[in-house]
Amino acid sequence: MIRVLSIAMAFVVLVSCGDDAGPKSFVGSDACSEGGIVREGDVSIGTLEDLQALAGDGSSRLCVDGKLFIEKTTLTSLEGLSNLYSVGGLRLRANDALTNLDGLLNLESVDGDLEISNNRALTNVDSLHQLTRIGGELSIRENSSLTSLEGLRNVTRVDGGLWIFANDPLDYNERKQRHNDSMGDERAARQVKGSIFKEGEALSDLEGLRNLQSIGGSLKLGLSIGYNFGLVSLEGLRSLKTVGGDLHIQHNFAVTSLRGLHNLQSVGGELHILHNDLLTSLEGLDNLRSVGANLSVYRNISLASLEGLHSVQSVGDELIIRDNRWLTSIGGLRSLHTVGGDATIWGNDILTDLSGLDKLARIESRLMIHRNVSLVALEGLNSLQSVGKDLQIDGNTSLVSLTALDNLQSVGEHLWIEDNPNLSSDLVQAVADRLVAGGFAGKMTTKGNQP
Repeated sequence: MIRVLSIAMAFVVLVSCGDDAGPKSFVGSDACSEGGIVREGDVSIGTLEDLQALAGDGSSRLCVDGKLFIEKTTLTSLEGLSNLYSVGGLRLRANDALTNLDGLLNLESVDGDLEISNNRALTNVDSLHQLTRIGGELSIRENSSLTSLEGLRNVTRVDGGLWIFANDPLDYNERKQRHNDSMGDERAARQVKGSIFKEGEALSDLEGLRNLQSIGGSLKLGLSIGYNFGLVSLEGLRSLKTVGGDLHIQHNFAVTSLRGLHNLQSVGGELHILHNDLLTSLEGLDNLRSVGANLSVYRNISLASLEGLHSVQSVGDELIIRDNRWLTSIGGLRSLHTVGGDATIWGNDILTDLSGLDKLARIESRLMIHRNVSLVALEGLNSLQSVGKDLQIDGNTSLVSLTALDNLQSVGEHLWIEDNPNLSSDLVQAVADRLVAGGFAGKMTTKGNQP
């Protein structure tokens, strides 16, 4: 329910910065430190009258120390708020007639979250050009007419998460159908990707974020770029150096490259690259050295190699390379020496070996090599000495050699080499015998291999 602002509401307090009580202590109140007015608490705008009541006569600088909610209105303009300089947080949501944010041209500070969502007619955020920092999360999602983020060009830091999601003209059902298409006939799906929208019809780049250097900060949230069907380039992120939390790049069906992320050095949480159907390589991540949690590359149907990840040395938790149908090489992982959790290589149909994992000596949890139908050998695992829990090698119909496991000395819990029809049972037994001789006393499953 929208709370209607009224001048007569008894609990509303207008505090002049010259009063004895002084403004509340928050960063944005500095904008009103000389003769301005600070509005305490949260404020909702639902009508033009609410907007006018908040702005007053417009002669004094105005700061709202709580959150300002402008949502579900019929406003066509925010003109009248030109004296607003600071807010504790700002939510602009479901304002169907709002085409721009021109009334916010003097807004200098958002100390908490900034959400711009479900504004169907909004084409740009140009009037936010005074902002240099977002104190909380920045969320830009489901603005079906938005074509530019240029108004955010001076933002260098987002202390919370950054979410850019579904800014294009597709409605929910169209988006769902497009997604289902891509999950089905891959060849047909490729033919429609990359040419869905005409120029200027959807958000196609992130150039407005070109000065953004850090995301996540102490809040350790993250960056999520997803379901932007018109997005073709990440070049606008070229100043980004750190993501304190997760980095998700998913369901961007026209993105062909990760160029623009070339200055990114660390991801504090997980790196998740999922279902980007025209993405052919990971070049652009060349300076990334560490991933704090999971590294997942999943169902990118045009991806041929992992080049671009060649500087990554450690993955804090799981490594997942799964269902990348055209992946021919994982050589881009050649600097990787530490995997803190599971390592999963699953369903990469034309991958023939595991070259690229050559520096891995230990996997802390499980190693799963599953249903890679063209995998002939495990070359690349030659340095592997121990697996903390389970070793699972199953459903690899072309596998004929386990020579790369000659240096494997220990498996913690379960040795599972099963249903590899061209792999000699004698080779499997030789690995099992060597581990048992070294003290292995766990569960063993070795059925379904070549007699």
